Amino acid sequence: MAKKLKEEPKIVVRPIGRLGGLDGIHVALILLVAILAALLLVVSNSQPITNSTGSLNCTFGSVNGTCAPMHNLSSVKMRVGQILASYAFVNGSLSVLPYFSSMQNLSAEYIPQSKEWFASVPATNPLTGERFYTSFLLYDSNLTLVRPYIQTVSTSKVVSNYVVSAGVVQLSGKVACLQQKPLQQYWFIDPYAPGSIASLNNLTSIQQRFGGGLNATIKIVSGSATLAIAQKQNVNNTQALGKYIFCAAPQSNFTRFVANLQSFFSNTYIAPSFLAQLANQSRLNLTSLNSCIATSTPTLNAQVILAQYYNITATPSVVTDCTYQSIPQTASKAVCYANSTLC
Repeated sequence: MAKKLKEEPKIVVRPIGRLGGLDGIHVALILLVAILAALLLVVSNSQPITNSTGSLNCTFGSVNGTCAPMHNLSSVKMRVGQILASYAFVNGSLSVLPYFSSMQNLSAEYIPQSKEWFASVPATNPLTGERFYTSFLLYDSNLTLVRPYIQTVSTSKVVSNYVVSAGVVQLSGKVACLQQKPLQQYWFIDPYAPGSIASLNNLTSIQQRFGGGLNATIKIVSGSATLAIAQKQNVNNTQALGKYIFCAAPQSNFTRFVANLQSFFSNTYIAPSFLAQLANQSRLNLTSLNSCIATSTPTLNAQVILAQYYNITATPSVVTDCTYQSIPQTASKAVCYANSTLC
């Protein structure tokens, strides 16, 4: 089909109206020009006001010819640390993000046009060693989150905890332990939770590294993983795994017991009789072990309350000096942050 040729433009001739030759179109154009002029006046008035000398008259001063932001870099860093710490409560792989972010290398830039802060924090994938960045856009007015640049996931709320260094989260409202020598460190584990038994290797390793300068103690929490197994097994028998770990920890052959336990453990129920065999093979002091197990229930109940105080929602989790939270893989970094003289 041949293209239809465009018609030649037609000249419209209109009689002069009551407005002296200004028809409706011309009137509309004049009104539009007037509106644009008014808008231009508003925009010009919204720009930073200059005084008679030509300098900016800004509430918070000026930087490089632009009004300074309401908040400074320290405030932005604190807020980004809180946002990162909030990812510990997100289900999925991003829950470990706070512990692999290098807050000490944070960079932030103020965007005067939009009155926002763009902050970027380097992080490292613990499995591959790959380096990546987590970035956030914040309103300068109140430092609320505009949007995160981490896949498509955002936090449902921002907590008061904040990331202070790679692998270390400062717990809000908590103070340092009364006992400072040796430095106190709590290892919270739900024995049947994925990763808890494996984390005992980290515990024995960190004890060997810091020696008498660190007192790392295991805190048993019967969380959802243990309770799920207890629904199918006897509750007391299910809790036996936690009691054996807790009571074996102070003994010199605990490392051997951990090695033997890991060789058989598969996140499934372990009967007390089998645990007794492992304890014997590991050459634990059975008299001391059995005495501890028989009287451990009140102590373990108190440890559950301690976990609630630190808002432990997932295990394994480590608290150092009653103030800093980490995961087993970064527990040594928490020690060094809490007391640099040990590193």
